[in-house]
Amino acid sequence: MALFFLVEKGPRPGLQLALQEGRPLILGRGMTVDLPLPAEDSGIALRHAEVLVSPLDVQIHPLPNVGPVFVNGSPIENATRMVAGDSLQVGDTTIRLYSDQGPDSESMIEPIPLSFRDIIESARALRLDSQRRAPTPSGLASENLHCTGCGIAGIVPPRPDLWDAAWLCSACAKERRKPMAGMPARLGHYELLRPIARGGMGVVFEGLDSDTGLHVAIKILRSSGPRAERAAKRFAREQQITMALRHPNIVCCYDIGVWEGSLYIVSEFVPGGDALKYSSLTSPLQQVLWLGADLFRALGYGHDLGIVHRDVKPANLLLCPVAPQGTLRGKLGDYGLAKSRSGVGNPITMSNESGGSLLTIGPEQIEDFVNVGPQGDLYAGAATVFWMLTGDTPLVLPCASSSATFEQKAQAILHPARKRLLDLRGDVPVPVAELIDGLVAVDPSLRQRMHAREVAAAFNAIAARMVDKSTWTGSAPASFEASDHARVLKRSLEAVEFCVRMLERSVERAAKEVREAADTEDNQRMQRALANHESAQADLEQALTQWEGLLDADHGPRG
Repeated sequence: MALFFLVEKGPRPGLQLALQEGRPLILGRGMTVDLPLPAEDSGIALRHAEVLVSPLDVQIHPLPNVGPVFVNGSPIENATRMVAGDSLQVGDTTIRLYSDQGPDSESMIEPIPLSFRDIIESARALRLDSQRRAPTPSGLASENLHCTGCGIAGIVPPRPDLWDAAWLCSACAKERRKPMAGMPARLGHYELLRPIARGGMGVVFEGLDSDTGLHVAIKILRSSGPRAERAAKRFAREQQITMALRHPNIVCCYDIGVWEGSLYIVSEFVPGGDALKYSSLTSPLQQVLWLGADLFRALGYGHDLGIVHRDVKPANLLLCPVAPQGTLRGKLGDYGLAKSRSGVGNPITMSNESGGSLLTIGPEQIEDFVNVGPQGDLYAGAATVFWMLTGDTPLVLPCASSSATFEQKAQAILHPARKRLLDLRGDVPVPVAELIDGLVAVDPSLRQRMHAREVAAAFNAIAARMVDKSTWTGSAPASFEASDHARVLKRSLEAVEFCVRMLERSVERAAKEVREAADTEDNQRMQRALANHESAQADLEQALTQWEGLLDADHGPRG
């Protein structure tokens, strides 16, 4: 039986935290903890409590010198037992403990059925169950949704389990009606307005839910050709996975159905296009970091559920304008190649396929696509951010990427040579460049050590630090406005903490070089190694001094 925490109230309702047995887990808002809570909640310490997980319950133990911890409304000071259904409150965040077994299962993934009918019924039941169980976010806006086209207020209230649901008025729907030959005008209560994308697996329509007025996207799988059956199975798997996912940075799936033997999926309409529009050397640096943080938050959520995306690329990172600030939220879509590491179903993609985009997939995916783990997503996510910052791939190719053959791209992925981000774009902060370069390296060591949540926290923290230094002239998201000093200070703390962790690793590497040089009895090598170690240690001490200064500003001088 698996246990997990679900945030029911606070800055990030709907956040799910998987609980693993075997070692103590640290709960807090620091970027290096096992169970990261919203950084926006200043009532939560960086390391707030220790969690011990057993098969049937958990023990929660507050750490010294932190704010109060409540279990089922009562304050606790010592280790306290929690069972499924109990609530935990730290700061302004309320969390509930759930189990994924039993008649009231909260399981996010069901085994894939054998028939299309079973798939459809299972997906619909899962969708209805998700809606019924969805927590109501704190402070949910009471006004109705506004039209995506003209902006007028509509008649549809916000959904508590959705973050960016879109509504379309009748006038705007009429303007967008452009029927496609050979396609129906409606699929059940969904109206097909106009085609907006076509690909190898099918066509995507802009659509309207006539029952609710929700603005939707409808993807129809092609049903002809010798590979139709395998493509249909892959598409069905995508639906089963995406129907279960509820996260503000993941495109939400509403429904699944069948039309003349072809499966179709109905999902939220994301009106801002995709991240390809931010793929150049002049793309706004801070906005790319925000979107990169959104991308890795989505991946981290999936990885916690045992789901590997396997097709991360700029075209699959959709952009959702967030009113009223006019900022953008990145939303990861197209889980068509996704694979669950929790034993869900059978692999649908054949073992000789690589899947994904060859310009963003890594060595692990080339060598073993079916069994690729989260490391493959970390590579692809970093390559996507690299592409957004430069309009280029980190691969070293013998010609332009648009002209390179499949074999040339595959060989470049496995070859250790890579372009350095700072060589292409010098305004990228050094910690960001080093992180991205490390994640897209052939050597998988950094990908094996990091979780997607840590990458998201690093991008978020450094972007917030840029607001604090006024190094970006665009409009920052409302939650990071410079006037909000306390919140910027929190983000700055996380940014410096990230730098400290990276510099600690640099000192460790430099110390290893000194030890290796001592074994060679090469005096010049020893002098170089000692100089490198001294420089790394000085950088670390400087970062620690800055960190302590920010801690004093946050909590007051220590005496």
